[in-house]
Amino acid sequence: MQVKIAHREQVALTIDLEHIADFDPELKEAIEENTRRYTALFSDAIQEILPDYKEKEARDVLTSIFQ
Repeated sequence: MQVKIAHREQVALTIDLEHIADFDPELKEAIEENTRRYTALFSDAIQEILPDYKEKEARDVLTSIFQ
């Protein structure tokens, strides 16, 4: 999944709150109570690790525009 996101073949990542609750119920509650903050935190973390998953250079319209 991370490789597909890194290559822009997938544009969404679903985070299952029930999986988080299994790990840490208080974290699940915090995410539900402050979704906007956690969305930004997850987004920043994903952007930081995506280069580690790149196997090839993504070639799409966005890449062409920004070159």
